[in-house]
Amino acid sequence: MFIMDGLGDRPIKQLGGRTPLESAATPWLDSLASRGICGLMDPLAPGIRVGTDVGHLALFGYNPLRVYWGRGPIEAAGVGVKLEPRDVALRCNFATVDENGIIVDRRAGRIRRDTGVLAEALNELQLEDDVEMVFREATEHRAVLVLKGEELSAEITNSDPGAGCEGEPVQTVRARRPGVAMAERTADIVNRFVRLSHEVLKDHPDVYYAGFVHDAQKEHAEARQTYALIRGEPLPSPEHLGVGYAAYLNGLGEAVGELRRHGLDQMRHRDVAWSEGILETMDDIYYALVSFDYPTAISGGLKRTADVTRSLIERTRGDVTNAVRQQQLEKALADLWSRLEGKSH
Repeated sequence: MFIMDGLGDRPIKQLGGRTPLESAATPWLDSLASRGICGLMDPLAPGIRVGTDVGHLALFGYNPLRVYWGRGPIEAAGVGVKLEPRDVALRCNFATVDENGIIVDRRAGRIRRDTGVLAEALNELQLEDDVEMVFREATEHRAVLVLKGEELSAEITNSDPGAGCEGEPVQTVRARRPGVAMAERTADIVNRFVRLSHEVLKDHPDVYYAGFVHDAQKEHAEARQTYALIRGEPLPSPEHLGVGYAAYLNGLGEAVGELRRHGLDQMRHRDVAWSEGILETMDDIYYALVSFDYPTAISGGLKRTADVTRSLIERTRGDVTNAVRQQQLEKALADLWSRLEGKSH
């Protein structure tokens, strides 16, 4: 069974009210559909949109209303953690928060590497004398926390305020029904885990040197640099942006891609002169980048960034050249037409 979870998407105004799938060219999907059996299915009930977990249970023949106990047990099974009857399994996210506990990114930039090192650090935490804790990383930002012990309950609330809630604080976990001792104890344990995990990871060397911080700083620098270059303003310094030099230079190299996109848009609006100016700026950036000759471990892969930058510049140079030649041809034809009209009179 091949499940394309979320492929349907939602209508987009810029696509004329169609979904991305409706707008896409799908010859292979069309071929499969024409040779297969098609139909509609409500995984849970008509009009109810289900998440990945509930939807998959239903597709595999389970009744989610009877067997679904949250995403924790599913995540635990997925990473090979065996659960006992009294265990509590919680699906977790690695997330980014600021110094005040305000959520910056619920998925920590969808980190894809080295989360196992972070999980090892968290497994050293001691929550309660009579509670064993197992924390295991899963794919990307996902993880699972399993609590093993007596008098634990899954009837607790979430610490995550939910999708689209960046800018809000991490929520305090509480018992779903106040006064239930087992649930209140479990909530206290989870709150302790959230607090201690932040203390452990905020200064963890692998968070900084594994590339998470570098990538985030690079994206920030690229956005600010692109904004300044398009507006003709001075480039902000690394110190002003609060980023490292390697992240700053790599962000500058990646800004070339955004400048190319902007230049092509200007050419579509027949402002070739502006695009020529953008091309000169792209050249200046490239020559600045290749003047730095440091090992990859220090420069954050700057040589590769410079190589990609050069490729983008050459493609842009070809596009600008074609646009200039086209403008010249159009002008020559207009002049010829004007002279021919003059002679006819």
